[in-house]
Amino acid sequence: MNPDDLKDHLLHQFRYNRHANEQILEALATHDTEDLPERALELMGHLLRAQDVWLGRVRGETDLPAIWGDDTLAECRERAEASAEAWRKFLEACPAEDLTRTVRYENSKGKPFENELREICGHVVDHSTHHRAQIAMLIRQAGGEPPVTGYIFWARSNAVSADK
Repeated sequence: MNPDDLKDHLLHQFRYNRHANEQILEALATHDTEDLPERALELMGHLLRAQDVWLGRVRGETDLPAIWGDDTLAECRERAEASAEAWRKFLEACPAEDLTRTVRYENSKGKPFENELREICGHVVDHSTHHRAQIAMLIRQAGGEPPVTGYIFWARSNAVSADK
């Protein structure tokens, strides 16, 4: 894949990620919170914090947020919007050729690693998808109907919207 196509692909994936996060947040907001385990909100906060941690790592920052926290729904909504916007701006400003650059970082336990920026971007979306699925399962177990957040469903609706 040429660098410009890769950049377009990653921007597309992060648009999907933003939409799917918004869908889960809306489901959490409208579900009867007495029936929903606290774990659902903990997972949402974690996936959003992880997005921020990864963005900090690729920027070379060392003062990163905790990977787990006690976020409220309102805080998650704010973090989701800020994180999605920060990733969008970062990717739009990133020269396409930089997407294959090596990023050196430490994990949350201080162990050093290195990966290409594009691999990290893929991981961010994949990690979020994993935790959204866990949250959807918790919503269903609590008697709710989770939103459909699969990529292909979003892609289909975007294709229909683009035709109009």
